Order: sequence, then C-alpha cells, then structure tokens
Amino acid sequence: MRRMRPPGPCSRCGSMERDLANRCVPCFQKAQQKMARDPKWQRHHAAVMRRRFRDPEYRRKNIETIRKTTRTLTWRRRHAEAGRRMRGSNHPGWKGGRFVDRNGYVWVLDPIGGGHIREHILVMEGILGRRLVKGETVHHRNGRRDDNRPENLELWYSPGQPSGQRSTDLVEYARGIMRLYAPQELK
Repeated sequence: MRRMRPPGPCSRCGSMERDLANRCVPCFQKAQQKMARDPKWQRHHAAVMRRRFRDPEYRRKNIETIRKTTRTLTWRRRHAEAGRRMRGSNHPGWKGGRFVDRNGYVWVLDPIGGGHIREHILVMEGILGRRLVKGETVHHRNGRRDDNRPENLELWYSPGQPSGQRSTDLVEYARGIMRLYAPQELK
C-alpha cells in the first residue's frame, strides 16, 4: 500500500491546494501536457494502445473510443501524406531554397554537392572555375554579408596566418615595419 505524504504545499508553485503527486491541479496538468509532447512518451503510448486494440476484450468494452480514435488516426495519416507531398518546390511558400541565417549569410542550394552552401562561396567558386581549397576564404569588401556581387568579393588565403589579413596588406605592413626599424635593409 502506498503511503500518502502529509499535506503540504505544492512542490512546484507552493500552493496549498495540492492533488496527488504532491502538486496542485494546474501544475499537474502542465506536467501531463509536457509529457504528452515528449516523443519518447508518444512512442511508448502508441505501442501500448496498439497492444490494447489487438486485445478482443478491450475492443468489446471500448468499441466507441476505438472508432473515434481510428477516425482520427485515418485523418492524421491522410493529412500527413498531403504534407509530405508539399515539400521543396511543391510547397506554396517555396523561396527557391534560399535563406538568410542568423549571422546574416545567404545560403542557397548547392548544385554540385547537394544540400546548402553559402552564396558568397558559390559565387567565388564560379569566378575561379573550381572549388575552394583548404585555407581559402571569401571576404566581403564592404562588410555586408548579404552583398554577394562578384566585385564585392575577394579571395583570401591564410594557411598559417590569422584570419582577416590580405596578402597585399601583409606585404605593405612588413615594408612599414622595415622602414621603421631597419631602413638600411630595404636598399
């Protein structure tokens, strides 16, 4: 026999009007709703209901409930299939596979590799006529990540250097250091 806990406040909100499981009714209902949204619990519940529906005794006692549930399942299945057909270019909200991520980069469908790729990388690969190699990055000259015009993009290569340094800038910086500390070495 289960021992009942002594009366006390709800373990969640502190209300004195508590039900079983040491929670008040609103908190208990919230917990049940949260559990019903859990995919693991949904799979378990579906398996239990399938076993019950196969049991002739259960079917005899609950025939009306089974009829309603079967109608609901048929409706859900039919509409789920309709949703599967409305994917990609078949969907009315299709935007060509193009979207902007939270960092501001534009992503498009990759025509070669499948999946999505950042648009500025695809544009630069089109300019070069090849895929980018390891260490190559594409830089936006004006700093706008959604401006992927070819004249706004430049290729940077940084195998061992920190990112964010153009090779011509590095040469100019090195010349400036040489002028400052060793002007005789420049001649």
